[in-house]
Amino acid sequence: MKYDERGISLVLTFLIMAIMLAIVVGISSMLSGQVKIMAGASNSISALYAAESGMERALYVFKKCPGCDLNYDGAFDGRTYFVNAKMIGGVLNISSKGVYKEASRTVTR
Repeated sequence: MKYDERGISLVLTFLIMAIMLAIVVGISSMLSGQVKIMAGASNSISALYAAESGMERALYVFKKCPGCDLNYDGAFDGRTYFVNAKMIGGVLNISSKGVYKEASRTVTR
């Protein structure tokens, strides 16, 4: 064995471990981004459900008071909705915005 080849296995081991570490870090960063996207989608769906709840409440209130203009908000389980409903030319126009965490969705009818 030549003297200039001693320790090459140690250098190769560190090189292989560094490459494997880089691959693992890359994969984990991609997966953490996907988790954030999925959490945002879940929040968006919750905001949509809140907006639909506001719309349903507007229809219920409008049945009791036909022709009334409605402008109110409500909250449940950390979700909030803002509703604006008006009768224009015999047509009921309802706009309901649902908010949950950083997501917001608007439903109009």
